[in-house]
Amino acid sequence: MRTRRASMALFLGAVGVIALVTLVPANGVPAARMSRAWCLVCGPSWLADAVANVALFLPLGAAVSVGRMRARTALLMGAALSLAVELVQWSGIVGARSPAVADLVTNSLGAVAGWGLAQRARATRWRSAAVARRLANGWGAVVLLVLAGTSLAVQPAAPWPPATDTVTRPSGFSYSPAFGYFGGEITRVSINDQRLPHPGYGPLVREVAVLGDTLRLELQLRRLEQALTRRSIVFLHAAGDSTPTFMLAQHGSRVEVRRRIRAEAAGFTPLMLVHETGSWRPDEPVRIAAASSSRELAVTVQRHNRVSTSVWALTPLVGWALWQSVVTPGNAGARLVQACWTIALFLPFGWLVAGARVTQGATGVLAALVWPTALTLALLGLPAALDIHPVRLTDWLLVIGAFGMGALLRRDKARLWSGGRAG
Repeated sequence: MRTRRASMALFLGAVGVIALVTLVPANGVPAARMSRAWCLVCGPSWLADAVANVALFLPLGAAVSVGRMRARTALLMGAALSLAVELVQWSGIVGARSPAVADLVTNSLGAVAGWGLAQRARATRWRSAAVARRLANGWGAVVLLVLAGTSLAVQPAAPWPPATDTVTRPSGFSYSPAFGYFGGEITRVSINDQRLPHPGYGPLVREVAVLGDTLRLELQLRRLEQALTRRSIVFLHAAGDSTPTFMLAQHGSRVEVRRRIRAEAAGFTPLMLVHETGSWRPDEPVRIAAASSSRELAVTVQRHNRVSTSVWALTPLVGWALWQSVVTPGNAGARLVQACWTIALFLPFGWLVAGARVTQGATGVLAALVWPTALTLALLGLPAALDIHPVRLTDWLLVIGAFGMGALLRRDKARLWSGGRAG
């Protein structure tokens, strides 16, 4: 009976999260303007979407496993729920959502993978210190790779060579491709203190010849766009490329700063900071300052006597920008998502290390001493080596707390899938 209740609770929770992530309108784009194509490789962020889809359906498969059902049941449930979601998206009931064959495939794979992981967890002899040592060493290596990969992934993408000056030239585009025409009025704009010519109305679209590691953008607006869809105000792109290298956009009542990162070459999403400003008045004068570097993204909006700022630090714990498929920096819940990412990395590590029993062999020493030291040095050294933002005090406290909580759970002999006790 207890197993059935646990399975049902996990199943309902998984379905609720899936519905929240997939059926809530995103970006405010009208449903009628969304593509109805059932694509297999969808857009430049296909890899990020695939990994996110697999991760999203893992709890569903785990719930099927806890309920003592077979792998084919997990596959059928995952496929049926995914198909239902895709049909709702295809119907146009929700905005900014489009169906994809890729989603159906990766969601089903996620359900099966969740079932398999849960089965493996139940079969593992968690009381064995040898198992804990091997898992702790493996988990430590994975976390180290994730931290290093994150630090590299958030680096600015080309063309961002080291340069002291920013050089741009007129673009062949009369407006920003794929983002429509900005109907506001720009009265002044400068990039890295170099004032640029602009006719006043419409977006500033420039081709990038050289763009330094740090970009500072300042502009004054006399009149803002009133459209609900995203409209780029400043659009910088490389020669022969319609994808923005850097973009400042207005999206309804918010300001967005987007820049290309290295991870985009592998199918991940661009890095975008969202700044909520509240409602706009049609002729309200606004000053906007945006900054982009290898360390952070920042935007400041001044309206009359009100000044608001958003800053997102690019640390090794930013989460590989992968979670942007669900929430972008600046949106409600973004800090919570990043905190959950950190906990997911370090709580299992603490739990495994606590069970490794340092006195039993070289692998125990490696698990209990070497890997924690290596990860600490990585969190300290990666920012200095790659010129990204150092890990903040709040992040350090979260890492230590997650690791310590995992260790405490192990030492308190927490009950696991099998109903036994870890020791």
